Amino acid sequence: MQTIEELIKKSSAHWELVLNRPEKYNAITQPMYERYIEILDQAAQDKQLVLLSITAKGKFYSSGTDLADFAKWLLLDGVFASSRATFSLPFTRTAQSAVGCSSLVFPSLMGSLHAKDVLLFDRKLTAQEAEKPRSTNPMLDQIESYRISGDGIE
Repeated sequence: MQTIEELIKKSSAHWELVLNRPEKYNAITQPMYERYIEILDQAAQDKQLVLLSITAKGKFYSSGTDLADFAKWLLLDGVFASSRATFSLPFTRTAQSAVGCSSLVFPSLMGSLHAKDVLLFDRKLTAQEAEKPRSTNPMLDQIESYRISGDGIE
């Protein structure tokens, strides 16, 4: 299995982290997230490092979290998005059935018809559309000031 363990130190001031799962559209697994944290911790300690760039092999940067891995380790209390964000699911495009509890959770979040439009017809949602049925929290750039602490966003 390929991972993100490809860390290229281009110079003392620039490191490049390469996602290397092109066959899975560089979807990120739990071990990959853990490796990210290790690399970021290492980078934070390096006083000469100026830039840590994250790139990917293959046609796509990343499809996000590996949905096969997702349900095993993550539960969300909220979803925050920029006003420029879009949301789409790869199921129809990649000839897969809906996974990750989306066929159960989406209708309860956005209503049956809206969920079918997204799940079955591959419609991309804008942040504004996603916020209306309250499937996301308010967009971060619409919040005048916020502070992230161990207790969440205040």
